[in-house]
Amino acid sequence: MSKKYGIESELGTIETKTHKGNTEERVYDSGVELFEPCGSREKFKSNRFKELALEFSTDMSDRKSTARLNRIRHETTGIKTTTYRNMVEDEGKAIQKLIETKSEEALMSNGFTRDGEISENVGFKPEESRHIEIEAIVSAMSELNIKQCNPTDYESREDSIKISADDVCVKRQTEIRPRIENDEQPKRVNNTVIHVENRDGKYILNAANLFCALKILLGFLLCNNSLEKQLVFFSDGAREINCK
Repeated sequence: MSKKYGIESELGTIETKTHKGNTEERVYDSGVELFEPCGSREKFKSNRFKELALEFSTDMSDRKSTARLNRIRHETTGIKTTTYRNMVEDEGKAIQKLIETKSEEALMSNGFTRDGEISENVGFKPEESRHIEIEAIVSAMSELNIKQCNPTDYESREDSIKISADDVCVKRQTEIRPRIENDEQPKRVNNTVIHVENRDGKYILNAANLFCALKILLGFLLCNNSLEKQLVFFSDGAREINCK
């Protein structure tokens, strides 16, 4: 018995067949044994195809991303916009879930609870703070004609991990716009973005709220053996960020 099996790849849509057969010991199904199981109306997506889809979604609308993806693959119809949007959302959720899981594993293996609270004596001892030499600050003040400044209050850039947190609120895109503009208020999507920068590079952490973002940040620092480093936080005047 055979069954159609669809594959969305960077080369285009590929149609193949899976086969099921009985032996004396068991039932062999190539749709499970050889190919990755998919829903009845779902197609398997190759890794390279998903890479292209996710890359386009960062700076283009779903409609433009779908058109470009189909053009690259020489597809006249190809993937639909709704299918593309659902796929990107599912991939984003899977990636975010993996990040949260890895953060929780790092927390629990270093003496913290799953929620980021200290559950045992972790022996935490931060490194001594390191600042820019006072002479360099005084020289810069004189060159820029700055009269009031505390020259001892500037952390060394090379020895610091700079962290900034900000809440982001954007409009949720709708498939159909209301005929009368005031009939429906646009829904909002809120999330918290944390930027982490050290001498090795820059990293962006994202979560649905500040609590989840800080838990991911703590796990990130533990995974990179950076919790004892000199941490410098930057924040705006948002009440939620400053009161935590």
